[in-house]
Amino acid sequence: MKCSAVALTVLFLLAPIASAQWIPVPNPPDSFQGIELFYPGEDRIYAGTFNGRVFGSTDHADTWVEVADGLPEGDYSVVSAMVIVGDWFVMSRFGLTAEDDRNFRSQRVGDAWSTWETIDYQESNLFSLAVIGETLFAARGGTVVVRSDDFGASWSPVVAPGESANWRIFAHEGRLFAAEQVNDSGTIYRSDDLGASWTEVGAGLGSSYVFSEIYWQGRLLVSVHYGDGDGSLWSSLDFGDSWEEITPLPISHVVTCMAIAQDGRLAIGTWNGNPQGGTIWLSDDLVDWENYTGNLGFPNWITYSLVAHDGWFFKGGGPNTEFRAPQPGATAVDENVTNAEAPVLAAHPNPFHPRTTLRFEVPRPGHVRLSIFDVAGRLVRTLVNESRPAGRHSVSWEGRDESGRSVPSGVYLYRMEAGNFVATQRMVRLR
Repeated sequence: MKCSAVALTVLFLLAPIASAQWIPVPNPPDSFQGIELFYPGEDRIYAGTFNGRVFGSTDHADTWVEVADGLPEGDYSVVSAMVIVGDWFVMSRFGLTAEDDRNFRSQRVGDAWSTWETIDYQESNLFSLAVIGETLFAARGGTVVVRSDDFGASWSPVVAPGESANWRIFAHEGRLFAAEQVNDSGTIYRSDDLGASWTEVGAGLGSSYVFSEIYWQGRLLVSVHYGDGDGSLWSSLDFGDSWEEITPLPISHVVTCMAIAQDGRLAIGTWNGNPQGGTIWLSDDLVDWENYTGNLGFPNWITYSLVAHDGWFFKGGGPNTEFRAPQPGATAVDENVTNAEAPVLAAHPNPFHPRTTLRFEVPRPGHVRLSIFDVAGRLVRTLVNESRPAGRHSVSWEGRDESGRSVPSGVYLYRMEAGNFVATQRMVRLR
């Protein structure tokens, strides 16, 4: 049976990329000692630097453009936290003197961000940020937790879950968590009502120092730290009411970061390993693990942060150890097309919250059907079912089914049918 030239081209464009070949990520211009944090946006990857600036890249970190003007530079003003909520980018910096501004926000207008403006609170940096809907929560120095209902313009205290002033907060599936950040002791709390009341959920973990957390395959995963590089990974199917330790792990020390790959697998990273043992691992069942450290050697295998964005992993491990690698099953693109970032069929961002854009290319005019299925093969939503002209197209999906109901987090399949061509890819919805 012969394949048409169009079909052969499509098959080439959807061929899997070779795995675990890490490429150094260039530092943003004039950035002191490189990148502290990566953050995945809808249409670009963001980087917070060691000199307190924020950059964005639309070409997978090949080039960087500063997000907005107006950030004063300090001698040592590391970006400590950043998040996008609604049309606002909120960021915080530490290492500054008491007279320096620490916390800023910028509003997105079209494809650009407005000049950074200071926000209401400047007494200390924001240690961590979390978002539920369009409500922003922060843990900040000297205060337990605060919230903002106006995208960071003003803040109000939240009922204190405990006595600690060194909190880490995070949110999953509409629930807010606060961890006391104490090695070998302390408590983790959960709020189901946006901080109005709290329930203790950290019993049995042995430590409230949360190094990393993620919601994956219907379970909350929390990595806790005991000191001296030791730690353990725990799973909860009921948001902390009960826990199960994940053992054995492929590493014997704390999991510093976690991400969800394009194929739905969990990725974990660590900093206290060794090149032979590997520092980045993938698993779809928390039992079998694939070493994805690849060509990274000392000291580049050190991993403090790991982010999945647009078919790539981005990792950082301190100054000058920033790398990227294609995720397993990511789609290669034809370098001769005008826009090399637009493959034949792709979801961007992936994983996504609250929406993703499905991009597809029609080689010749004809009928196109683009549908979303769950992993059991049940139809969730038909996004396109009509004749389309040749060329590139895109359509957004906000994670809703045919009846307009929000679908749960998890792995979904998106399938394109155009003439004799059929292609199916995976994407991950986060909430």
